[in-house]
Amino acid sequence: MGIVGNIIGGPVTGSTAKKLSENFGKIVQDKESKSINSSDISISRSTQMDYAIPASKIAALSSGEFVGMVADNPDQKIALKMFHCEIQNEHQAIAEEESTSKDISGDHSGIFRGCH
Repeated sequence: MGIVGNIIGGPVTGSTAKKLSENFGKIVQDKESKSINSSDISISRSTQMDYAIPASKIAALSSGEFVGMVADNPDQKIALKMFHCEIQNEHQAIAEEESTSKDISGDHSGIFRGCH
């Protein structure tokens, strides 16, 4: 979902995950590799541009997880615009609220008369 510069997405796959990943852009990633042989250990460090949130990570999000980026205003800068979050439900509080809720199901056909 994109709203005036804000981007929020949950677990999606394929071209949607790829497009979402491209919208987040690339950042500099540090890479390190080790080579070990019988007489020496060699460590190589480098940097390269890579997607900030790869499509594979977006596709592997669990239920309740989402990624996004928020827009800011010129006079109200946001330092950390990109995020990866998880919804944390209070299951006991939800169960208590549901137990006190009234059932509103039933015949409501009279409410929608004349609708097309």
